[in-house]
Formats: sequence, C-alpha cells, structure tokens
Amino acid sequence: MTFVGGTRGVFIGRFLPVPAGGRQCRARGAFYSDCAAVLDQVRTAAPDALLVVGGAWMPSDGGMWTDCRRIAHYDALIAEQAHRHDGMYVPFTDLFDHDPNRDPTGVPAFGEYTTDGFHPNDAGHRAIYNRYRIALGL
Repeated sequence: MTFVGGTRGVFIGRFLPVPAGGRQCRARGAFYSDCAAVLDQVRTAAPDALLVVGGAWMPSDGGMWTDCRRIAHYDALIAEQAHRHDGMYVPFTDLFDHDPNRDPTGVPAFGEYTTDGFHPNDAGHRAIYNRYRIALGL
C-alpha cells in the first residue's frame, strides 16, 4: 500500500495483490482484510480526509502471475473497501494493458538499470495522474 497525503487532506493509496518481488497473488481473504485494516487506520487518523484508492497496476489477464488471472476480483475487493470507508476507487488495469504506458523489458533507463516491462513510463505516469485528476474533478 502506498499513500500520499496528510492527516487532514487527501489520502491517495494503491494496494498491490502481489507482494514486492513476489510471483504469486495473495489470498483474496487476506488481501481483503489487509485493505480493510489499512483503510480503518486512515479513517481513524483522518476521519474527514478525502480518500482516493487506486486499483491494481497489473495486466487484466494476470500476466506472469498465473494465479492472478482474475485481477478483476482483486479490483472489486479494493473498490468495495474504498466505498465502505467512504472513499473513491480509481481503476488502473486498463491503463496497464495499454502498452505505450510501459516500456518493454530491457530498455536502458538510467545508470545500469533497464526497464522491466511492468512499471509505468512517463506516458503511464501521465495516464495515472490524469485518471486521478478526472476522478477528483480537477
């Protein structure tokens, strides 16, 4: 889960069905409970904050995470928890599926690093920003 924001303002978060560096999606029950627990903490800390929760940044078919073939189920869990916590859900899977939002694997990026085919490139970050911007009516 990543959050951007303050104690009284806007909380923007994103849940990941796959732990960092992992190859398997988390069990849906545990994932659901973790989403609820984190959003409970946010609501306790900032009951009046605008809560904006982004969906999974993953391919709609699960990609190499074969146990995530139904990523829509995880997005539905995220959306349900966002709404239960009086927040807003913003989907991203369609943005991931749009290839120009990611560089192919192995493209030199900076220093000794290369792109991994997963993380958003500049166009992808712009698309995510625009999705949040539109959801917030800005």
